[in-house]
Formats: sequence, C-alpha cells, structure tokens
Amino acid sequence: LDLLAADAGLRRNEANKLRWSDVELETVQPMLVVRAHNAKNRREQAIPLHPELLAELVKRKAGATNSAGLVLPEGVPTMPMLRRDLEAAGIAYFDETGQQADYHALRRTFATRMAKFGVGQRTRQELMRHRSASETEGYTDASHLMLREAIGMLPPIQASPVASLLASPETGFAS
Repeated sequence: LDLLAADAGLRRNEANKLRWSDVELETVQPMLVVRAHNAKNRREQAIPLHPELLAELVKRKAGATNSAGLVLPEGVPTMPMLRRDLEAAGIAYFDETGQQADYHALRRTFATRMAKFGVGQRTRQELMRHRSASETEGYTDASHLMLREAIGMLPPIQASPVASLLASPETGFAS
C-alpha cells in the first residue's frame, strides 16, 4: 500500500508495523497513529488521513482476515520485488535526474506535494516527523514547485505602501 508513504509520509518500518488498532477510519477526523516505539524519532504522532488513503484503507480492512493484526500482513515489498514490479510496469528505477523510484521516494513525493500546494513548512515538518526544518526541506523537490504561480500571486509593488519607501532616496532604490 504505497499510499501510506505518498499520502501519509510513513517510513517503510512504520508501514510494516502499522496495526489496524492504530487506524481510526470511522471517526469525524479519520487518522492513523504512528506509535512512539515504531517511529524513527520515538514520538507518537497522529496523522490525518487523505481521502484517497482513507478509501483504500476502508477497502483493505473490509477484506482483512484479522481486523486486529497488521495493516500490511505481507509487509512493504522488498527492494528487489519493487524493482521487478517497476520493470514489469515499464517504469525506470532511475529517472533522468538520477532519482530512484523506491519506497522512500514516496515520502519525498509526500513532502513535495505538501510544499507545492501551500502547506506551511512547520506543518510539513510535523507531518514528516522531522526534528528540523532543514531535514524537511531536503525532501522537497523544488523542480515541482509552482514558482510561476507564486510570482503571479504577488500584488504589484507600486500599489502598496512599500512603493513610496522603495522610491525614497534613503533606500538607494530611487529611479
């Protein structure tokens, strides 16, 4: 279930240890909980469920033979299995920039999507369960950010109170 990484940012080990008792599907705010003993940072973290992941977990739980057991009883596919699956699907393991299409890349996808769609840095850091902002930024692929759209959202500087400040001789920006 790759959506655990792409829509919730779970690490391989966290996904492998996720139990149905850690997943709340039928609440007002569905979520999963990464238990402290399963987390890399040893902190418990509740993660809200993206609707896409929620739908997949609901289907998977309906078909689960042990509703108290592991969400992924077979575990996350190993790297050799993933490489074979990618090859069978015609997907290159390395892209044109040298990035790998591995399970961990899905965490990078999670971080990049959040940045791309305006999720604040501190919120991304918390959802990624990182200790520092620089660690989170390292997961963001800037080539996917909407730079042109960001510039387009800026109001004209001449229409703002800053314009008179910039035009003053004291700032050195006078024309």
